[in-house]
Amino acid sequence: MFSEHQPKIGKWARAHPDNFGRVMQFVILTIRAPLYNIRADIETAQAGGPAAMSVLFGFKASAYATAWAKREEALSFCEHVLADPDLSPREQDMAMLEYVADMPGFGPVKAGFVLQLAFGRCGCLDTHNLIRLGVPMRAFGNYKARKTTRGRRTMLSHYVSHVYRLGGPEKLWNGWCEFVARKYPSIYADADHVSRLHCEALDVA
Repeated sequence: MFSEHQPKIGKWARAHPDNFGRVMQFVILTIRAPLYNIRADIETAQAGGPAAMSVLFGFKASAYATAWAKREEALSFCEHVLADPDLSPREQDMAMLEYVADMPGFGPVKAGFVLQLAFGRCGCLDTHNLIRLGVPMRAFGNYKARKTTRGRRTMLSHYVSHVYRLGGPEKLWNGWCEFVARKYPSIYADADHVSRLHCEALDVA
């Protein structure tokens, strides 16, 4: 699943800043929304107008707009970090995670999802993963409330440690898809269907 679908998304996401922006917007749209409906939500959001507010409710509207506005800067920053030979893989993950997590609407969980999709790095410890892996639900929920850079970086360090202690991006992706497929058998044919929907939502062949 991950080994088939993530490389396709990653190659597409890194090919152009617009694509990377779409990945970040996709992640924003997945907040409190089911995966099976995200492709339709993307079309609704892109069409704009009053109907877009049905999927860009609350903070999601400004986060969605900012993700697009910062797409070139964000991709350039991440590519620069990945090309730096003086940074270890963990330091690279930390730097990219902090950059995206500080953008409106993200935080470590959704920033981890962006890195997982676009670079095959880090991962998304969302509600489903927290439940199935026994991680406290509020473990990473107060990132923006931390007053100091040191406090935020401490949380990010714990987040990255959790991701890799729990198996890393591939294991988290595959386990999440299997969990969701079992939980909603009337919606998803199997785990591969869940995984494939990430490609289909982004229109990645």
